[in-house]
Amino acid sequence: MSAKEKAKLLIKTLKSKDFHAECSNCGDSFLLKKADLFYNDDFTFKALKIYEDRLIEIKKIRSDLKNLKEEIPIHSQRTTKATNLGLILERLAPTLEGFNLDHADCRSLFDPIDYIVFNGLNKNSYVDSLVFMEVKSGEARLTDRQKTIRRLVDDGKVEFQIY
Repeated sequence: MSAKEKAKLLIKTLKSKDFHAECSNCGDSFLLKKADLFYNDDFTFKALKIYEDRLIEIKKIRSDLKNLKEEIPIHSQRTTKATNLGLILERLAPTLEGFNLDHADCRSLFDPIDYIVFNGLNKNSYVDSLVFMEVKSGEARLTDRQKTIRRLVDDGKVEFQIY
């Protein structure tokens, strides 16, 4: 008797008696004669439908992954270009139209904050106020370090020291 024939005989026996099994996921008990048992790839109609549906899902997932894989370099190039453009704009910002502070009062740091602006220094030869200036473009957001610095300034935790 072949393995397939033995399996069919076992399935027939299990379905003809009141054998119970326990679900490995939920722990519930069920009658094996109510289960849709099959051997290897000799599917029942119901099992074949599930199998074919899963194959379709797998093909779609593979296709989606292939498309995603193709898009990664394009996205990476766009991100790199945007970052580089942002770095250039940071350096040019004080000279651009619409910048509301005197560019001659700006002193560049670029990391972690782009500029410290000494308001009034150029025109009045004395400083009216200090501004910590961060230049952002597009959808760029403050980094965690920059948020911390903003919070420290807002809380008045800024000092002047002489060494």
